[in-house]
Amino acid sequence: MLPAACGPQAAAAPLDDLAEAVPRTAEQLQTVDVARLQKLVGEVDDWVYENSLITAGRRGRSPLAAVAVALESKSRVDALLDEVLALRKSITSLPAAPPDDAARRNAARGFLRTAAALIDLTGRLRYGQNDVVRNARTQLQDAASREQLVDLGARYRSTVVATQSAEDLLAFARQPRYHEKILRLLAATGQTASLPSVLRFVDDARQPAPMRLFAAEIVPLLGLPQPPRPNPVETNLPDPVIQPDGFYNLVEALPKDQLDDEGAKRRDTLLAWADVRRKKGVTDDFYRVAGFAVEPGDWLLMRNPSPYNRFTDLSPGLFTHVGMVAAETGADGIRRFVIVDVPERGDRVPAVNVEIYLERTLHYCFLRDPDRKAAAAMAKAAAEVIDNPSLFDLNFRNDRVEALAHTPLDGKKIHTYCAGLLLLSALQTEIPREEYFPLAERQGGGHMVDNVAKMGLSLGKGFLSPSGALFSPRMKIVGLREPMYDPKREVEEAVYDEFARLLEERPMQDQGDWFNALRLKTAEAARANPLLAQALASAAGVNAETDLVAAAKAAAVVETLDEIALAASANFQAARDALRGAPPPADATPLEQARRTNAIAENGMIIQAVRQGRLSPRAARLALVQNYIEAGQAALRERFFGE
Repeated sequence: MLPAACGPQAAAAPLDDLAEAVPRTAEQLQTVDVARLQKLVGEVDDWVYENSLITAGRRGRSPLAAVAVALESKSRVDALLDEVLALRKSITSLPAAPPDDAARRNAARGFLRTAAALIDLTGRLRYGQNDVVRNARTQLQDAASREQLVDLGARYRSTVVATQSAEDLLAFARQPRYHEKILRLLAATGQTASLPSVLRFVDDARQPAPMRLFAAEIVPLLGLPQPPRPNPVETNLPDPVIQPDGFYNLVEALPKDQLDDEGAKRRDTLLAWADVRRKKGVTDDFYRVAGFAVEPGDWLLMRNPSPYNRFTDLSPGLFTHVGMVAAETGADGIRRFVIVDVPERGDRVPAVNVEIYLERTLHYCFLRDPDRKAAAAMAKAAAEVIDNPSLFDLNFRNDRVEALAHTPLDGKKIHTYCAGLLLLSALQTEIPREEYFPLAERQGGGHMVDNVAKMGLSLGKGFLSPSGALFSPRMKIVGLREPMYDPKREVEEAVYDEFARLLEERPMQDQGDWFNALRLKTAEAARANPLLAQALASAAGVNAETDLVAAAKAAAVVETLDEIALAASANFQAARDALRGAPPPADATPLEQARRTNAIAENGMIIQAVRQGRLSPRAARLALVQNYIEAGQAALRERFFGE
């Protein structure tokens, strides 16, 4: 229940209504009222905002009570999401009556849509917490008051309280009790983004040596970054905030004479661990990152804006891309934990250090097969395909992967799509494929098949999406990043989702502008000209064996769609920057300057209303998001469907 300090207005009727509407069984998933759920999601978001405000009009509410409303509300939604995610395995227990598994498929769709609504809500509530906690911290200015805020954050394992409180590690000197609570909260919530603050604290001679040692011991729990891979397939990767050599030096610099005997032993133990890590890499069977441990063979499911998220009869996809955890010993003798995936571009299978790869997505989860033998077989497969030749399959077929079952994979060409990598690893085990992928997906109805064909794509028999693995009764969720909300991504996703909806409803017009027509003709000519094919493939960054005609068709659509979606989100950001009064960067391009000018002209009334206090910043954000969603959707309807 909500804290009594919140007063009588904290009846939380929308939260209660949402809890009542969320399905609790696989049978209820079949008939869930998604429209009602989405309506309640909006009502809960509004209610939490209104009841966690800290304003002069709510003098009876302390900053801590306002934060408690925000944290408790999100905690309740997170619990609902956990309950729904737990239903994913029970769907396959429903009758599989021929010819179309209607009960299972309806339940799967209900699961995806319910989970998507709750993921969206918990991400929005976390986003709103940033302002609530920031406002509270403004009023709670001394260490003792902020310590109470951290205690509240610890009760709810709040990532927002943890991240913002990390600033106080350096803002307040010699506050050991407060600092210890901050560090414990960072460790409990796995806030790797706060690692730079922790490292600066370890290096801060103003702080007591015992607390600096304690902070250093937190680093392995958050995930000590690994050295970059030698000769990576992917380049321009971000540098780690620290490497094992640097961490070893930080620990070695801790003054041993300022520690008691027990502290000195802990320092020596940590120093020995750091010495092994810098010389040999990760020698354990796991790697800790973001508050949990990943193991070789784990499956990584990620969510990012994608035009393919609603192409099948089981949608929306909760995840849009996949990778696998592998352990690899490089030419430098360092053992690393990496993520392996099959991207659309490129001609080799890349591997990227786990902690760097996870920076690419706002929401992800790791799945693991508890069967050690099966997990080992999948781990071996993931390691063997690193740096192999790759060819992204624009027809999303599985037969080429199936041909590699129970065979050595070293040096083999990996001709598949992203989720096909999971199938490839599963086929190296003795487990029936259906236990990993119990629900094969089918292309959406209406005009979807014909429209997707116009894009040069098709979904092969037995297609697997990144979300399909969720329905496996074998796979256990071992790590789940708290969903996060980004209004720019909301704009992009809404454009992509509208595109998928229209693909099913009406025929797509041909993409016949001169540039795409020329690209298509060139690709067709390359079929009879190997040198031209090689040149085109090299320029496009794909394997030379790629079907360049299909790739040209797909690119004609996807690149244009990306341009529309990204332009809509960039225009939103320009409008928001103007609303906040943020000055344009000195090196702004003419396009960025034009966006800023247009944003001010198009949203002058909203900007003026906020500055005059007649409209809240939140209401302004919601209005701007809706405006640019509508603008992006109108642009894609005009471009692809002739409206």
